[in-house]
Amino acid sequence: MASRSAPASAGYESFDLELAEGSLITLFTDGLIETHDADIDAGIDRLLDALRQAPADLDDLCSQVTARMTTSKPADDIALLIARTRASSS
Repeated sequence: MASRSAPASAGYESFDLELAEGSLITLFTDGLIETHDADIDAGIDRLLDALRQAPADLDDLCSQVTARMTTSKPADDIALLIARTRASSS
C-alpha cells in the first residue's frame, strides 16, 4: 500500500497559539465527519455539536462522539484523539 503522507520537501509553517485552560484539542480522520449523503461542512457541524456536550472524562467523550458520529457500519476508517488543556505549572 502506498504512503499518503506529505513529502518531506513540502515543508510546513509553525506558530504559537494560546488556548484557555480546559480547551479541547481534537484530531480526527475524515472518516469521522464525511458521509456519502452529506457534505463535509455538515459533518463538522455535527462534530462541533457532539463536542459541546463534553463530559469531564476524555475517554467518555471519545466514546460519546464516536457513537454519535458513526453508523453501525462506517464506510471509512475512523480515528479520534481528544486532549484538554490544563493550567501551566509555572
